[in-house]
Amino acid sequence: MYELLKESPSLITTRFNAHLTFNVLNSVQGFVAEKDPETAMELISCYSRILRKILINGRTEATLLEELDIIRDYLEIERICKSKGFLYYIDVDESFHTLLVPKSLLVSIVENGIKHGIRKLDVDGWIRIKAWNEKSTNGLTTGIPVVSISNLAPILSNELDPVPGSVHGKVLIQSLVEDYELKTGREVSMKMVENQIDDHFAEFEVTIRLG
Repeated sequence: MYELLKESPSLITTRFNAHLTFNVLNSVQGFVAEKDPETAMELISCYSRILRKILINGRTEATLLEELDIIRDYLEIERICKSKGFLYYIDVDESFHTLLVPKSLLVSIVENGIKHGIRKLDVDGWIRIKAWNEKSTNGLTTGIPVVSISNLAPILSNELDPVPGSVHGKVLIQSLVEDYELKTGREVSMKMVENQIDDHFAEFEVTIRLG
């Protein structure tokens, strides 16, 4: 399990808060201009819950349940703000809720999936969060928990992309994890898989091993 440096502030949290604040304020302004105060208030409520959960303590770890609560509010904000809808699925048994995870890392990976995947689609998208116990090569459960975040994303194909054929945000996720490891001094066991669906779309999955 993670043994994180308690005194280290989270650069990941700061990055997430800045992006979220900008998006929410712009959207609230738009809904007020459109004379839709109910939706504006719903946005503000979700946003205030996120800030309270993230800023109330200075820990660099959180329980999986705490992260999922923030993720739900964040995804609701994105659903309200996006003109095209998307679905999200959280398939996590409550037996995993007390697991310790790097604070705001999962939230930021979800944010990255939205920003570089869902928002760039010209069709309705989806994002899925799952947790399970890892199995060994002989099919037996090792007892090591694994969390995965996957989303639909467009495939990059233009010649200016640093990794031609890869989905949006892949390089940024790696950078996000490296920032976390540098700040905490702890290694994150992470795998990124790109499953091409057709010439235009792929399922992009980030898997984090919590043992």
